[in-house]
Amino acid sequence: MISEYLGKLELKDAATVSGVVISLVFNVINFRRTSAVRRDTLRLDEFKRLRGPVDAVVTLINSHRNSLRSLEASGTGAVKLKKAVAESNKALSDAYNQLEDALSDLDRSQFVKGKDWTSIATEGWDEVVEAFDRIYARNGDAALMKEGIKKVIIKIDELVTAVKNRLDTQIG
Repeated sequence: MISEYLGKLELKDAATVSGVVISLVFNVINFRRTSAVRRDTLRLDEFKRLRGPVDAVVTLINSHRNSLRSLEASGTGAVKLKKAVAESNKALSDAYNQLEDALSDLDRSQFVKGKDWTSIATEGWDEVVEAFDRIYARNGDAALMKEGIKKVIIKIDELVTAVKNRLDTQIG
């Protein structure tokens, strides 16, 4: 039936039918491409929205790390050092809890790749806590406590680097 119809078509009619078919094919291609671009834009917008709080907390953690660097370089005695370390530990713990909340939001997002964001921070945080515990065990000797502070700083850097690297790989 179609072949009979096509056999009776004149050249101008065949060109018109071909044009309509080609137009429909391009419409389908454009629709799929536009849908993919829209989906990618939505994913990127969601990631940007969720990344902001993570970046803010990472900046806060870096600020606490810098305070620890100052403490390490200071001439503070063991008693004051112990008190300052305890205050830094509490402040860092509060910042870590904020980081955990921000990473949990990434875990819950349906548009962000991966559901293991919090595990990245948990592993690194456990090492930070262990390093702080070692400082408390050396509370009578300021020099040993400062060595411990240096190790805490290294562990904080590793934690921050792990989080930043994961954030950066999300976009790629």
